[in-house]
Amino acid sequence: MNLNKQKALPFISILVVIVSLFVIVFIKMEVRKQGYMVYKLSKNLKKITDKNRLASMKLAKIIRPEKVRGVVLTQLDSQYAPYGQIIQMTEKGVALPTR
Repeated sequence: MNLNKQKALPFISILVVIVSLFVIVFIKMEVRKQGYMVYKLSKNLKKITDKNRLASMKLAKIIRPEKVRGVVLTQLDSQYAPYGQIIQMTEKGVALPTR
């Protein structure tokens, strides 16, 4: 019995080394895979951020005051309010417009 253990120990030690090397390779592959996933997600995040920034710029161009004023005057047949027609109420009282 003791003789069988002596013969089996070298094979067991080689088996342990081979299994540990396979485990190390598997872990490295998983780390590389996770790295690629992070890279892909960061590229998608950059695309979405750029798309959001472009949409914000388009919105800012559409609702800028000069554009809205032009649309109101040309398409809705409106006029400018004469001086003093618009009165703002504040906590302290009436705020008269200044020229």
